[in-house]
Amino acid sequence: MAKARYQNVDKMNYEAPLTSLVWLTSLVSIGLTYLVSYLMIPDIGGDPTMWWKLSSIITCGTLAGAIIPEFVKVFTSVDSSHTKEVVTSSREGGRRSTFCPAWWPATSARIGWA
Repeated sequence: MAKARYQNVDKMNYEAPLTSLVWLTSLVSIGLTYLVSYLMIPDIGGDPTMWWKLSSIITCGTLAGAIIPEFVKVFTSVDSSHTKEVVTSSREGGRRSTFCPAWWPATSARIGWA
């Protein structure tokens, strides 16, 4: 699938196939967690709902370990606009960034940071 998708691209973004793989394996893992739990432990201690509760706890681990970092990568990827903005800001002395409001230079001068 990756070969067909990326074989003829002009500029290769190596994060793209890895991201697809992380999403695919995470979704398969979550789906199989619920299916196998239902098949193996449909009734624990007389509680027929325990299988999906345990599967949900396991799914939280998958979310924390695989899916949440993929969302964080939006801000930390070398191709993200936020990363490029931080690098530009760093080169210009750290003053130019969208998370600094317009009053920043005046405020920093008033409190002795400038």
